[in-house]
Amino acid sequence: MFINTEIYPRNCSIYGSSHLPSLVGAASLVNTCGVLVFATPDGNEYYIFMDGITPSLGGVNEVMAGGIGTVGCALGAAVAPAPNPIGIQDGLSVLGGQRMSSSVYISAGISPRDGSPMSGALAMATGKGTNQGARYLFMSKTAANTWQLCCDSENMYLQNTPGAIPVGTPVVGSGALGAFRDGRTIIGNDQRAGGYPPVLFVDSGGRGAGFAFEFGGQDDQGKAVVMYISDLTGMPTFVTPAAWLTWNGS
Repeated sequence: MFINTEIYPRNCSIYGSSHLPSLVGAASLVNTCGVLVFATPDGNEYYIFMDGITPSLGGVNEVMAGGIGTVGCALGAAVAPAPNPIGIQDGLSVLGGQRMSSSVYISAGISPRDGSPMSGALAMATGKGTNQGARYLFMSKTAANTWQLCCDSENMYLQNTPGAIPVGTPVVGSGALGAFRDGRTIIGNDQRAGGYPPVLFVDSGGRGAGFAFEFGGQDDQGKAVVMYISDLTGMPTFVTPAAWLTWNGS
């Protein structure tokens, strides 16, 4: 299923397998939830995180406050974290751990087409429907210090120009905690002056890959919310782990 890309294999980190439903999970400390971080070339970080039970996008201010505040945005309907029947099995790659607040950090990079600065991306395989192949989640600049989460094709991602399909609303940046914050799994390298944009690619069999936001703590042990890209709409969807497995088998 893996679609060979213009930037593969430079700066691509590939997880999962086309032979079975696969997902990457961001584990985390007690009373916290793993997060996905996009670094942008202007020195900001944007987080996909669970604001309680609401999947959200925000900057440092929002994720540290645990709420979407006035400049963040919700990315979907509320989803209560549910027990994870996936467990330790083939197809699951866990990043981070339960001994610290963990985050999966995708560095910023440089466009291989024109050398302009751009964000990295999370690419997720989709196996059926009108969006078969892969969809890319990435940040697109809309104004000074303001970026929009987008979900579109590899071509639209690499164009690094306005016009990609938006998810939610633009968010004003509020700085960065840095690539070397404790608990970070770094995808790509932002310590050099230039380079290809980093891509975290999750390959998968079935209908599509998943990214699990895992909750830590005795009460939430083994619970998660899974994000996948719908092979029908091409947009991110947030569900329980069991619902993701059911969708993959349909």
